[in-house]
Amino acid sequence: MRNNYSLSPVLVDFTYIHESDWTAKIKDFDWYYRVTQASINYSRGKVIEIATLRINNKHELRIMINTLYRSDIGVIYIKEINPGYPKYVKIALEGDVSNSTRYIAQQYDLIEAYAYYENGIEH
Repeated sequence: MRNNYSLSPVLVDFTYIHESDWTAKIKDFDWYYRVTQASINYSRGKVIEIATLRINNKHELRIMINTLYRSDIGVIYIKEINPGYPKYVKIALEGDVSNSTRYIAQQYDLIEAYAYYENGIEH
């Protein structure tokens, strides 16, 4: 007997608003944060992500950096990519898996193919 189940992957796109992490604290200006690499350290309960941040001016960049350092996220590094503005910044962060959509996806045998934030909302 042959089953008719498709083995093709299904792409699901959703919007997720974090209410308890650092992204929820920055709402007064436009910013874009795209995760380019991520990994989960199950033994430590941590997720590490490398991302590119786009920010429009020096004042907003200062707010963003201060927010990161004052939050419960671990800042591994922050490095500016280009001179002038809009500024692109490469960032590596380490956070708890409880705020990670990547971790939640893996718990349900899913793969998070991409993640980006616009003004605090994760897509």
